[in-house]
Amino acid sequence: MQDLLERLAQNRDALRAAVTRVPPDKTEAPLGPDNWTIRELVAHLASAEWSQRYIAQIVVNRPGHQFKPVDRDKWNEDEVAKRRDKSLEALWHEWENERAQTIEFFQKLTPGQAAHTAQHPRWGEITPVSVGYLIVDHTDGHRMELETALE
Repeated sequence: MQDLLERLAQNRDALRAAVTRVPPDKTEAPLGPDNWTIRELVAHLASAEWSQRYIAQIVVNRPGHQFKPVDRDKWNEDEVAKRRDKSLEALWHEWENERAQTIEFFQKLTPGQAAHTAQHPRWGEITPVSVGYLIVDHTDGHRMELETALE
């Protein structure tokens, strides 16, 4: 568990370093063709942090749960749209708050809870800890996308 907690903190710090490098005039710059803007990417990360932590909480509270498939593209689009009027700074604070709650969730996780499993349509058998590593990997992937756009 300590490894996951360290990776969540390192991941947070790396994303913070990338987001603080975004010039104010670039927040609405698309990350690529048919892609989100930098501000929308941070909106996505805030909603994804919450939703992935919620999945881990369900695994803890309902061992053996069978998650149903969802249209991820539609869900992501809707979640980003809900945040369309927020500034990059406000979205960053939202993400930081979500990450703090994620870290707190994993700090309080007991060994018994960490061993709970559930079935996810995309990820197969999951545990709360495996979802924690997915959170790190998801954030890292988008952080690298952001860093590439800032080069």
